Amino acid sequence: MFNQLSIYFASDIDYAPRWRALRDDPSWAHINFCSTWIDEPDLGIKEQDPDYMDKAWQRNLGDVTGADLLVCYVPLPAKGQGRFIETGAALASFIPVLAVGTHFSSWTNHHLVMHCTTDEQMDAYLKKWLKGGGDSA
Repeated sequence: MFNQLSIYFASDIDYAPRWRALRDDPSWAHINFCSTWIDEPDLGIKEQDPDYMDKAWQRNLGDVTGADLLVCYVPLPAKGQGRFIETGAALASFIPVLAVGTHFSSWTNHHLVMHCTTDEQMDAYLKKWLKGGGDSA
């Protein structure tokens, strides 16, 4: 039986429409986009509600640990820092991370982190990773 590969996208909330569009693209239909936060309406407003955010963080970290790959997307200028919490959870769970962008620190030297600087490189890496069944590094 075919196991569907899961990708978690960790980024600023402004990129949620981009990840939804990618998920809805028929060429990506065989991938499980496990970032449930991308479907949250008004997430920026809800960040002011501590009870809501506690539940959201529990859900997000559960989503991360169910992923086969985490994409940490950091364009400049980056706003929030939540992607780094999610990335740390992925690394602690031995889940590979694709860091996309140019502004990173020493954590990108971790052996489970791959790095690229452009969206085109990200797309090429993801296609290669998917062809390898999640084993490309």
